[in-house]
Amino acid sequence: MEIPTHDVASTQQHTVTERLTLPESWVASQMSGQPYRVTCLSYEGQRIWVKRPAPTRPAGLYRALRLVAWLHGLSVLTPAPRPGGAKGLQLEAARLKSLKQLGIRVPDVLLVNEQYLCLSDLPGHDLTHYMQAADTKPLRGEVWKKGLEAILDVHQRGTYISQCFSRNMIASPELASIGFIDFEDDPGLIIDTTHAQARDWLLYLLSTAVWVQTIEDRHSVLIETLQQESLAVCRLFWQALHRLTWFRHLPPTRKWGKDAWWLQAAAQLGYECVQQMKNRTGNHDASRFSAAGTENLDSRRTGK
Repeated sequence: MEIPTHDVASTQQHTVTERLTLPESWVASQMSGQPYRVTCLSYEGQRIWVKRPAPTRPAGLYRALRLVAWLHGLSVLTPAPRPGGAKGLQLEAARLKSLKQLGIRVPDVLLVNEQYLCLSDLPGHDLTHYMQAADTKPLRGEVWKKGLEAILDVHQRGTYISQCFSRNMIASPELASIGFIDFEDDPGLIIDTTHAQARDWLLYLLSTAVWVQTIEDRHSVLIETLQQESLAVCRLFWQALHRLTWFRHLPPTRKWGKDAWWLQAAAQLGYECVQQMKNRTGNHDASRFSAAGTENLDSRRTGK
């Protein structure tokens, strides 16, 4: 599994004051000499981001990844195809517009055509900055909790993110709100909303667990936040994490690669949370957070 690393395009610190209207001719002229697929430009004193179409990924790769996810019981990690090309730009634009209509903090779509997608800037730092930077360590727990709350808020609005990694979550300069970037795929095209929401939780945990190991109340924060989530999403999330439990036995270092390092930390945190729930309330109530408690959960919901 490839877990994206920090993206400098998400460390934005400029304020967008109003919606811009971009001339297509101006964008084309500015991009003619740019070698990069994603470029930061300035227009009328405001910072904007211009994306060219991404290359289309082979369908065979996605079929193979879906098979691996199915064999390991990780349906929530079923990869969502990225169409690439002009369709990819239109897909991201559509997702951003739908999320914006729901009141979720995402970039404005300033222009989209077959060649370019132009987006407004989200001021602030991405959450990876707060997870990694030494001078932000005192804020790490607060920011991590705000990330959890932001995901919950999105889900309570009836939708999901997608690439819900810390590098794609932007905290405003005053840490008053969290925004989201990078919507080049849509898991809702191949899995239902419940699975897509569980996927959000898992990806966020995978990208942050290694950085919150020293936060004493990390277990309580995660458990209490998920208690506000739907039962179905909680069950899918903890079941998927349970499938990864064996990773907690790996050495907690980068010796086996970054992916294994992150998986180990996420599996360890998930295991500790389940144990804490069992210690608090006993195995029966802890079944909400345990893959082994699926049958108990179903019986409570149906009254049998």
